[in-house]
Amino acid sequence: MRFNFTEEELIRLFINPYTAGKAFIFCGRLLNPQKIEKTIIFTSPEDATKLVLPNREEVANHPDKKFVMECILKGKLKTVQVCTEKYLPSKPV
Repeated sequence: MRFNFTEEELIRLFINPYTAGKAFIFCGRLLNPQKIEKTIIFTSPEDATKLVLPNREEVANHPDKKFVMECILKGKLKTVQVCTEKYLPSKPV
């Protein structure tokens, strides 16, 4: 999980290599796009450090990333919008 990308960084560092099917470094790890099971891209007008979950815990520092993603996907963060389909095909090439 990574926060506060600019759109240019998102496209250059993640989208381009992912859609080309090429391995890439993300959060210090070498990732193979064919082995990625789920990708969620979201946007918010607020910095990730200011986003708060329904239980009043911070999004960016929360230890349970699965819980954070579930909250985002269920629309429980008012300023967050999921925009994965804007950037990615349904499956990597």
